[in-house]
Parts: sequence; C-alpha cells; structure tokens
Amino acid sequence: MRMLLLAGLAVVLTFSVTPIPARSDPPAKPSGEDALRAKVADLETRRAIIEKKLAEPDSDTIPFGDVTVNLAEERMTGYLRVKITIEVDETAFKELSRLVEKNKAAMKSWAISHLSGKTVKDVGGTAGVERLKGEIQKQFGEILAPKAKQNPVKAILFEEYLIQ
Repeated sequence: MRMLLLAGLAVVLTFSVTPIPARSDPPAKPSGEDALRAKVADLETRRAIIEKKLAEPDSDTIPFGDVTVNLAEERMTGYLRVKITIEVDETAFKELSRLVEKNKAAMKSWAISHLSGKTVKDVGGTAGVERLKGEIQKQFGEILAPKAKQNPVKAILFEEYLIQ
C-alpha cells in the first residue's frame, strides 16, 4: 500500500511540476479564393512543363521493325533477320517519323527485295554488316526525301542481326 501511495504521489508531482505548453491557435486557413488561386497557379506551371516536354523530341531514333528474308544460297537454305532502327537528325524528328510511317510499306518492300538477293558471305562479318547498313541508309534516305541534297537518315542501327 505504501508503494502505491508513493507511486501515485510521484505521478502527481511529475504532472504538477512539468509545464504544459500553452495551447496555440491553429494557423489561419487561407480563404477559399486564395486556395483556388494557388491551385490554378500550380496547374498552370504543370501544364507548361508538360507542353515543353511534348514539344521536344523524345529521341533521334525511329524504330522500323523486323525484316526476315531467305538468303540466296544454292546449296542450303539460310535466312537473315534484322531489327532496324533509323537514326535521324533531332530537328527533323517529327517530320521524318511521319514520313517513315507513310512510306513504311515501300521501305520494307525494298529491304526485303534487296536483302533476299544477298548470300551469307555478303551479309556475314563486320564488313558485310557495315556495307549493308550503308546500302539501307542510302535507299531509305532516297525514299524519305528524294529531292533532298543531304540524306536525312544519319545512320541505320541494327538492334538484332541474325544469320542462320
């Protein structure tokens, strides 16, 4: 019992000696009009950021897709599968993306005809791959911009290159 009284006394003394901070008034809430103006300003800032990002090109590469052809081999059946990406100048990215989409059938048809006339020896090795890139770059540039003085296609990139 004595312990209980001492514990109770300790609790009372602790709370009576420890100062309790004064209750402060909550911060004033902004008026409904001020809150609305702040939201509008925030939304306008976000919209400007999004519009700026949309105006910039995402990259300077245009995915073209896969081309798979049988190779011109006499003794055996072989095939070539390439996944092509077209690298272009960033300043003309949107226009060239539109042109690639518009001329994709003609470009793919040319690629199939051209590649199916190749042999394993023609497309094998580093020299064969680089030669093929140059041929595709030249022809794709002529299809996309036949009257241009400079080829709009900066490079042809192979994401996959499989000879079998």
